[in-house]
Amino acid sequence: MFSAFQHGPGFSGPSHAPQSPSTAWAFLAEYAQAIRGCDGEAICQLLRTGDAWSLSNQDLLGAIKTVPEQQFSRNMKQQVKDNALQSLLLTYVTFLRHWTAGVTDQTTFDNTVKVVGVLTTCFSSSERYWLSETVKRWTSYMVRLARQVDYASVNPTKHACVNQAAQLVARLFNMALNDRAPLPESRAVAMFHLVNLNLRIYFWLRTTRLCHSMLSHVNRSGLDLTLFPKSEQVTYRYFAGRSFLFQHRIHDAERELARALAECTLQPSAFRNRRTIFFHLVIARVILGKAPHPALLEKYGYQELFGPVITAIRQGWIWKFEQHCEQIQDALLPTASYLLLRERCQVLLYRNLFRRVFLITRPQVSQKVSFVKLEDMLHAARLSTQDADLDLDDVECLLASMISQGYVRGNINLQRKLVVLSKRDPFPPPHTLNK
Repeated sequence: MFSAFQHGPGFSGPSHAPQSPSTAWAFLAEYAQAIRGCDGEAICQLLRTGDAWSLSNQDLLGAIKTVPEQQFSRNMKQQVKDNALQSLLLTYVTFLRHWTAGVTDQTTFDNTVKVVGVLTTCFSSSERYWLSETVKRWTSYMVRLARQVDYASVNPTKHACVNQAAQLVARLFNMALNDRAPLPESRAVAMFHLVNLNLRIYFWLRTTRLCHSMLSHVNRSGLDLTLFPKSEQVTYRYFAGRSFLFQHRIHDAERELARALAECTLQPSAFRNRRTIFFHLVIARVILGKAPHPALLEKYGYQELFGPVITAIRQGWIWKFEQHCEQIQDALLPTASYLLLRERCQVLLYRNLFRRVFLITRPQVSQKVSFVKLEDMLHAARLSTQDADLDLDDVECLLASMISQGYVRGNINLQRKLVVLSKRDPFPPPHTLNK
């Protein structure tokens, strides 16, 4: 789905990462020292996830895997007095003993869940806010691994691993959400990272109805999003925008997606992210009648996908719009954008069609009163839809609906079979409506 963003300004630990220890005993000593100093950055470096072990760390990895368990446990208890943090290290060592580079199987996931489970217990104390970076790293690893294992399973549609991971992420999110300590000495440092993981999971599982509750919790927390890393800001706005699209809150969706695109890094490595954001932003803006310029569509490779649809909407060609939607259906269905675009653009199509009729017939009418014959609108609707069965009753119903929604300003004179239009802006821009 949405790949990771490069980190920007936000909360951070020490500027110099600790040197990697060379033996299991040096590793234990550094862990104990980091615990005593509440050094979250050092803990995060020491308890690296499976995918973070590089070739340069293989000697240490081998030493940890082969160290005698009882001897290691005895020495650890002498240096680390906190039971929860003892359990965290022992669980991590067990994870490493069973971990193999490049293997993403059920055993690896189960051991990862055990590490995150103990980490959750440690994080339950507000005094251990300095574990925030470790929580962020391990939850990301767990969720990514969960999806890989589910995808390779016999029954991938059950999403067993992703659901299990979601429960742990939700528990950690609640801890971060309820921590009222001031930043940065607060577990809330991890909140937006955990929110983003939750939202990502909801979209994977197609349970987007849960997004509204999650976003409401965040809004009530009062935390300033701009204090967090740019990567978390952009990801949050992206998922919030997509959630608003599902709720048909199109103006809110456009606002969040536009900000996500504006704040996303311009580095070439982030182009895929920008293109993903832009895709959903196009959907929102097309519905609002604010379609992007063809050059911008071309820049992101969407001119062929959206260009004909946008042209059909602008010209009020309903049958062409339907035809193009059918052609791009396979591209829109995976993001659940197909029905949204098709349904929400119907009123826009008729609005633009009737506006064209008004502009074409306007020179023939009195300058004192602006009106359009219902018969003219009927002919245009039949041509646009390629439906000869449309009648005046259909046109009257369409116009009544558009007038009530504000897309047309005026009233219907049934006796004279006319639409009497407002002299001032009879067809207001769609994006100014329903804000």
